[in-house]
Amino acid sequence: MSISVDWSDLPPELLETIAKKLNIHKDYVRFRAVCLAWRSATPRIPKHLPCQLPWLMLPRKTDQNPQSNTRNFFNVYDDKVHLIDLPEDSDSHRRCGSSYGWLVILEETPSISIVNPLTQAKHHLPPLSSFPNVTSFEPSEIGKEYTLKTSEGEVYTCNSKEMRDSFIKKAIFSSSPSNENIDYYALAILNQTGDLAYCKKGDDCWKFIEDANSFCEDVVFHKGCFYAVSKHGTIAICDITGASPNVSYIETPRQVCGDMQYLVIWKDELLLVTRYMEVKFYMDQNKMIIRSGIMTVLMGFMIWVFMTWKIVA
Repeated sequence: MSISVDWSDLPPELLETIAKKLNIHKDYVRFRAVCLAWRSATPRIPKHLPCQLPWLMLPRKTDQNPQSNTRNFFNVYDDKVHLIDLPEDSDSHRRCGSSYGWLVILEETPSISIVNPLTQAKHHLPPLSSFPNVTSFEPSEIGKEYTLKTSEGEVYTCNSKEMRDSFIKKAIFSSSPSNENIDYYALAILNQTGDLAYCKKGDDCWKFIEDANSFCEDVVFHKGCFYAVSKHGTIAICDITGASPNVSYIETPRQVCGDMQYLVIWKDELLLVTRYMEVKFYMDQNKMIIRSGIMTVLMGFMIWVFMTWKIVA
């Protein structure tokens, strides 16, 4: 004799326990889609999911409706493209970083938002007007809303669009903002000055790391510290967990003629990657040849990763 089971009658406490065992976002979405009872027993925005990387945010299609907020995300794990509604992707916004699955969003206001495209969770970092080199923000001063001061004391102004587009080069986190029980730090590279600025979850303003100016090529978080690299490959180790930042340095073989320095975490090791590019344009053939190469330095050992030729018609 078979017993009929109505899965929608499972106790909410049991459904919640099962849902917390799901570690992949699409499995969690499918779980909530089973029926109304299962959806009601679980929160729309899960807080237990680990970072769902790697996903690549693809550029807008040329024929895409400019009013559309839908973006394509490529999941390397299952080789599929997922469409996600992202209201923060309007033309008035700029993305200046991604970390632990969160996007850092700037707009033509002082606001700095962080958004998780998968869960739609949204928080705010201290505003642009709270950086140490921003002396004032006057929205009524059209075209020169921000007043800034250089390290030499010179005063200049920027408009809201300039601040959105060029003030911050990159921003990352020390841990996922999804975990409400852990305080995270955010670190930003400033474009024009090369300063590193940081804040802690809940802070009202940004602070500079005074001994790490010009380490502005790239930054990663590794083993409890932020690592930033200079144009010539020297690395600054920034511990900002104390009362004031503590900075030490790693001297690597000097990188000359490189176009860009990158820091990469690979198998729990810190890699310094230097990109070299040589561009030649041939008028008679109407084509440009780009010769590119990448050199990796692992704690003082040089490794040439690859050298390729690419033809751009």
